[in-house]
Amino acid sequence: MKKFQNICKDIADRSDLVIVPTEYVRGQIVSCADYKNYDKIKVCYHGIPKLSSMFSNNYKWLNKEPGFIHASRLKHPQSIDKGIYWTDHFADFSNTSIYVCGNGDYKFRSKNIINMGLLNQNELFYFMSSKCNYALIPSQMEAGCTIALESVMCNCLPIALNMAGLAEVMKMIGLEDYLVEPQKYKLGDQLFVYEPKNEDVISVINTNIHKIRRDLENAQEIIRNKYTIEKTTDKLLKIIKENL
Repeated sequence: MKKFQNICKDIADRSDLVIVPTEYVRGQIVSCADYKNYDKIKVCYHGIPKLSSMFSNNYKWLNKEPGFIHASRLKHPQSIDKGIYWTDHFADFSNTSIYVCGNGDYKFRSKNIINMGLLNQNELFYFMSSKCNYALIPSQMEAGCTIALESVMCNCLPIALNMAGLAEVMKMIGLEDYLVEPQKYKLGDQLFVYEPKNEDVISVINTNIHKIRRDLENAQEIIRNKYTIEKTTDKLLKIIKENL
């Protein structure tokens, strides 16, 4: 931890400008590096492609079979932070099939997990748009998290852990009602992880379907207006121009 703090402080000291993807990361740099020049660190949120040109805006959420997807790294130790252990257990708890996609060799125990392997971006977007209603994002260490934005634009509701930059992203697009509180669990002799409580996730899934539809449509409008690659790139260039 001390080495990481020194690296953060060294980078900040030698830089004229530090650009980070969320206020959460900004705060982490300031706190862990004991860095005083707060104004030097600027936030520019990640943007996503204009998915409306790739997929129809015809709302198909009500017609899709309930489907869950978890897009993540599947290789240890990253899989711990991404909540893959929880997804494996939740598939059995909920007795429902969960599609998982990502790169890695994690061995799932649940027979309800459908491992899709590594999908390219277009394949992932098409799959979320056509097959899934819910994107499970139980990650405890997200800095920015574009998958939440991408899933929304694919008419797929993100259900996310109320932690780190992920919670910030969910709140900025008006989906705070679909955050679940983290529960601390012991994994091994010394390692602790934070995971959603299964019953809380089920409660979110049971949200009124018309409310979900309204909230997704509102979130899509926010993303189109503020968080496309074009919009965030313009903001990035403006930050650089004003501060260098």
